[in-house]
Amino acid sequence: MNQDLLDQLNIFGCQQKNWLPPGYGKTAYEDFDAESRLVVDSFQGEADYRETCRKQDLFLDRVELLPRLALTIA
Repeated sequence: MNQDLLDQLNIFGCQQKNWLPPGYGKTAYEDFDAESRLVVDSFQGEADYRETCRKQDLFLDRVELLPRLALTIA
């Protein structure tokens, strides 16, 4: 199983539902307010979130990239 692909899908879906704070994956953990850090902690945890930020170019943040994900899954 490709963990990065699964993470891409989960983050993309949660962003589309507005379940993640704005700037998710692009904002430093310490720059989030307390409420946003609680969301990050419940979704990924601080350590995994920092890894997401390091690999932010891998994660989907635009709807036009969805076909790329579909091709990868197929």
